Amino acid sequence: TEEQIMLRAQLHRAVQKAQLLPHLYVQRNASHDWPTLHTMISHGTRLVFFTDRALGNLSAWENDQWRHTSQTTFEASDIEELAKKCSLWDPSVKLAVVNHFTVLGALGVNAASTAFLANFLRIKFFANVNRNPFFAKRVVSCAQDISRFPSFIAVDFWESSDVLQVVNLLNCNFYFGNASWDAANANWTAKILDLA
Repeated sequence: TEEQIMLRAQLHRAVQKAQLLPHLYVQRNASHDWPTLHTMISHGTRLVFFTDRALGNLSAWENDQWRHTSQTTFEASDIEELAKKCSLWDPSVKLAVVNHFTVLGALGVNAASTAFLANFLRIKFFANVNRNPFFAKRVVSCAQDISRFPSFIAVDFWESSDVLQVVNLLNCNFYFGNASWDAANANWTAKILDLA
């Protein structure tokens, strides 16, 4: 639409004005492996931009989200659905997005409100969706199900969640240690028990 074209032009002007162009990473081929964050930092290109609305020709730094990422479902209506086995839409795509939110979250009901209502009304399926140990166990379980390190963990209302703690758990016990899946799983299990 005309409004989307105008917003995209504003974005381009803002990126140029903020002098971000030299810091934007360009992934030329969706089938190639992505560099590590360490490599991107070393080259000064640690900023990655994804768009889910391809309007005309994309600039080199605009990565089409649907070509470069594959996601777990984002249609879970409750905690039981979140706890089911994870799978990616397209396992051949390099970047994995683990979606960790319920439909209520997507509608604007934050995790704190959901947890309060769940406890008050004694409805267990919304309680503590974004809190540990459930959150950490679910993300680690998804990583095991999809046999790869999640590139992104998507949550609603990150301020009322344990997402930073979960990301730190993953980074410290897998990525930085270059651990095997078996070693990482053992570390994760021990750390998750500590979160309870």
